[in-house]
Formats: sequence, C-alpha cells, structure tokens
Amino acid sequence: MTNANSVNGNEYSDLMRKAIGVRIEEIGLSWHGNRTTMAGGRKTRPPRCTLTLHKDTCAKPRLMSTDKILWSTRICYKWQCETTEYAMLVHNCYIGSARNPLYIIREDGCTTEGAIMSSPSYNSFTRAVAIGYLSVRELGMQHVTIKCNVRLCHLCDEDCREITPPRSCSDYEKERDMDYDRMWNASSRVQSLCRPAPSSVPSSNHSFNLISIFSILLYCMISLLLHVNMSP
Repeated sequence: MTNANSVNGNEYSDLMRKAIGVRIEEIGLSWHGNRTTMAGGRKTRPPRCTLTLHKDTCAKPRLMSTDKILWSTRICYKWQCETTEYAMLVHNCYIGSARNPLYIIREDGCTTEGAIMSSPSYNSFTRAVAIGYLSVRELGMQHVTIKCNVRLCHLCDEDCREITPPRSCSDYEKERDMDYDRMWNASSRVQSLCRPAPSSVPSSNHSFNLISIFSILLYCMISLLLHVNMSP
C-alpha cells in the first residue's frame, strides 16, 4: 500500500523491494476516571507502557532501531504496561508517517483494516498482542512510523469491564469472549484487589486470657516484693 498520488511501475517496484527502518513513537497515555480516587486517595505514578515489534512472532527478539523490514515482513506487535492495579486498552494507532497517517486501530480498540493489523488480543490486563504488516510506503521513505495510544482504567472501577478487552471487534470473536472471561471472571486478581478477605482479629476470649495472665504475673511480682521487704 502506498500513499503516493502517482507512482509509475518502476518506482512502485522499487518501493516494494526496498527494506526500510521502523520508528516507534512514544505511547500516548490517558486515564478513565480519577486515578487518585480509584487508588484510595494515594498519588500513583503513571505506569510505564511500551510497544515492541518482533518479526513473525512475539517469541522472536524485538526489532532494534537499526533493523530493516520489507513490506511483506510479518510483524508481531506487543504492548505492555507495568502496573498491578490497572487494565489497559490499546486504541487510535496509525502507521505510515505523521504527515500521512493511516489509522489501523480505532478509538474502541478494534482494527480498521484486518489485512494490515489484527485487533489486539489481550493475554492479561496489561499485555496485548496483534499480528500484521507495516506495508505502508511513500516515495523517499526511509522508515515507517507507528504511533499508538493506551487508555488505563482501574480494576475496581465497574466501567473498566466495558472498556477492555474490547468485545465489539469483528475478528476472532470467540477468542475475545474467552479473553474477557479469563480476565474478569476466572481471575482472582480483581477479587483480591477490590474485595479482599477481612483480616482476622483476636477474639474477645483471647484478649481476656492475655489480660488474665498479665494480672497474675503482676500479682506475683507484687507479692514477691512485699515478701522481700518484710523479711528480717
């Protein structure tokens, strides 16, 4: 796919054969709701969220700034956020260039063009992956840019269940339902964070026993002192 208005046959062939670099822009981070309120009044530091690219599968080493790719190179995208209290939604991603962006992930987190990138699937609240191709080319392009945004919502916020993972995406619907069930229904993480078990407190009988023991010890010490003082 090219963004040039008119490209002749030779130029088109050159664009398709040329290996170019990849530039990953910093992730744009936003919050749903008041993060200070949801964190129990504590001031929380923004988590570190990253996007890494990998050739073919995400099990391969990440692409470095010096690596080159072809238009036909299969890419695995991996997003991660370092947090234990928030869930993330990848949204509003574009590839190409800032001058001619091609948006491939919508506001709701679903793909606009499945042939270029699948909708991100979520392995957990803080990790998502997608498969695609950075096949956008322009005349004179030395690198292709990718820019994504991530929205965070607190796990204890009831709205968070409706935000991530997105269930309105048309690709891999069954897998997305399984992701949702695994994250929100089968995991103990939300329960332990938002509805922790009450801490155990000493029973009244236990407290009474401690007081009784202390009183006996005190009485014995006083008796001993009196006995010593009264001795000739």
